[in-house]
Amino acid sequence: MKKLTLLLFSFFIITNVSLSQSFSPEEKEILLLQDSRTLGENDKLLSYLNSDNKDIVSRALFALANIQNSSTADEIGTVMLSNPNEYIRYMAAYAIGQISCEPSQIYLRTALKSEKNMYVREQLMEAIGKVGAAEDLELVPSDVSNIDYDKFYSALSILRFGLRKIKNERSFQILADILNSNPDANTTMLSLYTLWRTGDDKLLKPHTDLLKKYLKDTNGLNRSYAIAALGKLKDTKILFDILANLRNEPDWRAKVNSFNIINNFTYEQLKDNQDKLNEALAAVDNRGIANDSNVVSELFAYLSSINRLYSNQNLTIKDNKGLYDRLEDISHTSIQQIIGGKIKDVDVTFLRGEAIKTLGNIFKDEMKNELIERFQKTEDFDLKADIIRAFSSFNDGKIFRDVRALLVIQVQIYGETHTIDKEKYIGAEDLAKIYRAYTELINACLPKVDLEDKNTIRLMCYDFFTSKDVTMIANSMETLKDSSLQLAPWKSETEQVLQFEFPSLKLPQDFDLVNLYTDFIGEMKINGLNANLEANLSSEQYEITKRSADALKKITGNDYSDRIKNKIYNKDFDWEYLKKIFDNKYVSVKTNKGLIKIELFPEVTPFTVYNFVKLSEKGYYNGTIFHRVVPNFVIQGGDPTATGNGGPGYSIRSEFSQLNYFTGAVGMASSGKDTEGSQWFITHSPQLHLDSRYTLFGIVVDGQDVVDKTQIGDKIESITFSNTK
Repeated sequence: MKKLTLLLFSFFIITNVSLSQSFSPEEKEILLLQDSRTLGENDKLLSYLNSDNKDIVSRALFALANIQNSSTADEIGTVMLSNPNEYIRYMAAYAIGQISCEPSQIYLRTALKSEKNMYVREQLMEAIGKVGAAEDLELVPSDVSNIDYDKFYSALSILRFGLRKIKNERSFQILADILNSNPDANTTMLSLYTLWRTGDDKLLKPHTDLLKKYLKDTNGLNRSYAIAALGKLKDTKILFDILANLRNEPDWRAKVNSFNIINNFTYEQLKDNQDKLNEALAAVDNRGIANDSNVVSELFAYLSSINRLYSNQNLTIKDNKGLYDRLEDISHTSIQQIIGGKIKDVDVTFLRGEAIKTLGNIFKDEMKNELIERFQKTEDFDLKADIIRAFSSFNDGKIFRDVRALLVIQVQIYGETHTIDKEKYIGAEDLAKIYRAYTELINACLPKVDLEDKNTIRLMCYDFFTSKDVTMIANSMETLKDSSLQLAPWKSETEQVLQFEFPSLKLPQDFDLVNLYTDFIGEMKINGLNANLEANLSSEQYEITKRSADALKKITGNDYSDRIKNKIYNKDFDWEYLKKIFDNKYVSVKTNKGLIKIELFPEVTPFTVYNFVKLSEKGYYNGTIFHRVVPNFVIQGGDPTATGNGGPGYSIRSEFSQLNYFTGAVGMASSGKDTEGSQWFITHSPQLHLDSRYTLFGIVVDGQDVVDKTQIGDKIESITFSNTK
């Protein structure tokens, strides 16, 4: 059984707490208060802490953990210290660990002195790691002769402290002692993960030999973490020993980390060892082997590291012909894999694009003619977009003029062979792709050009505001924030453009744009739109009202929070529909790479699961792509625009829990608390730094191999639900 499942449910089982497939009236009220992020009239939510029903008390504590109001620390702390039910104390420990304030620290210290129940103590240890002061790190026991469950939570507490930059030689020695005590598999993994995630060269150096031992571990994940930790030592001999072993390394995650650790080194450290970097690439370059489904991820990691290593060195093609040829080769690559028993070409446009961007980043202006030629020849608009991005690293900022000329010609050519919606600023998605990339380019060029060109870029940004494209407008706004464009006449024109565009937006269809404009207006302190912002305080969408109040405060200095009309996200929640979800909580995500099966957690994250199922059943995800893939981290999809900026036209609340982000965890993407919409991700490997920061609402129960071979551009074909795995 996965540790994730054990951590969440073992305590429920031990204490005979029923995970009901329906919620009582009290639980429904608690959930709605949780969703509204309020305590209710007369602090109704706090009154549930006095219930005789432990399920009601625990649900209230769970709600308080998500609301995270420091004024409730005393009530939670009192329950944690005095309630006779160990399960309730366990939940109180979790809740108070979600509220970072001094009272939380005091209650946790007191509880650790008196609490006898093993499970509650373990939750207390994790909680103190989340909110404790630097001196509280000493509360982690140094004796590692205890049982594995205790060792696991000691390591987890050290991780939580370390993620907040609280760490010392003692805590790292405890991790080393745990690893030397023959711990179970999960504790071993967590200890190595913690050493890597929180370590630095000074703290890791005394444990070099221990980490080297794990390079030969039978578990590929452990090897990958040992590699990542050793990379932080910045020792070139260790680096090249790791790279030399790539031919013998069977685990793709360890290979990815072998390339990732190159990022810890400077060009000066590695400039005389390019041959060894070449050999490392050759060791993983299995593009001709049809059954190597992870070679794309390995090559992507190589490109990412090489990009960072050489980007600021002003290298020439003549003096670095070998590097140039390797990158050129990847930029023209074709991958074959076995799919459905047959060898087929796999679309790796994003890999070719990454190689092209790397060429532009390293060799810069020397690449001009080649990039222009490739832009003109390719018919792939994703590749065209990456070619435009490759110009961003050029020293000559005036390149934006050449690219603009290319775009004008491209639009003319496209219009001759395709139907363009003339009612729209950008009349086809293919064209939108290259214009989005162009808005990135002009942002990069702005610091490199004179005042005349800055003015040209400014006027183009105004023009892009009429596109109604979230990505183009967001990029244009970032450009307009530049201090060089804040001359009085120019800022006045920016205000005029906003006064024309902002009132024209309509809800709910322009939800994302309204939020984008609202934030920009507040940050730029635009005065002429206060009336529009005040009108939006009455919106049915809480996120609109909250952002409007925040913007008004930045502009006027006054607090508008008491004028927010609606503080509830889910006013029309269908409880009967959720009850049906409990009976069909197993998901089959059919992709072009295969089937991914997921178990949902409606009992823990009801609103998130409800949202996911509702969107799935109306076909929202069908035909969408995985637009973001970070090797050995996550695959991410759920955006119909494939830009990372798209969503359903509303936001839902975060639902944090004790669930841990182990391999195959399914979480909601967000740009901060309570900003989730439709985008979701699946982890390639444990990512415990995401715990209680991103809503975790499911776990892959079959098809993790499909997750691992999924790449950018792979499609979700359909999503269905059933009552069995």
